[in-house]
Amino acid sequence: MKKYFIIPLLILLLVAVGCKSTPKTNGDVETTTSDIRKPPPEPVIISHQYKGLGEVPEWVIMPIGKIEELPEHKGYYVFKESFSGRNLEGTKIQAQNFSVDDQIARMISVRIQSKYAGAVVGDSDMAEQYFEKVVKSIADGRVGGSKKYDEYWVQRRYFKDENTVEKEVFEYYLLIRVPMSEIKAAIARAFDGNKPKSEEETRARDLVKDALKDLD
Repeated sequence: MKKYFIIPLLILLLVAVGCKSTPKTNGDVETTTSDIRKPPPEPVIISHQYKGLGEVPEWVIMPIGKIEELPEHKGYYVFKESFSGRNLEGTKIQAQNFSVDDQIARMISVRIQSKYAGAVVGDSDMAEQYFEKVVKSIADGRVGGSKKYDEYWVQRRYFKDENTVEKEVFEYYLLIRVPMSEIKAAIARAFDGNKPKSEEETRARDLVKDALKDLD
């Protein structure tokens, strides 16, 4: 009888030891609200160009899509650019070196590439070379009528967490308008200076024109 009593007792002891030595899995770890890392607070404006005289203009905060919808910008292509730095004067210099022609060329390039994606125009390498020539002509040329519509600077404080400031930077904003008619004229000049020399380039030209015909 003692033999039959000892064996079940040993089994129970082994099971108990095994339960104590089994590590907790990730699902068994208890978490508290203090263990969850909170996102840092939103940046705050601590100073701005006309602090004490007025509020920060709405366009500084608005996304470009909303700015373009404003009635005063009808017939214009609007560029909103921002430059940041620890020093206000250095940030202003960055803004002064901004080239609207480069931005127009980049915008047109994006339109062409998105329209071209998946299209079949024969020799794709030749077509892409033609695209590049048109965009380069626009970038190298001058688009008339561009004008700085507004500018404004703010100073923002960024946080690492609730109790720690990560950095304070100046942000300089430019709002530039270009008449849509001038952009279309620049595109027309680029086409005139890059006459297609093959059937593939002719197809590429037509595709580019199709990509830009709704630029209004």
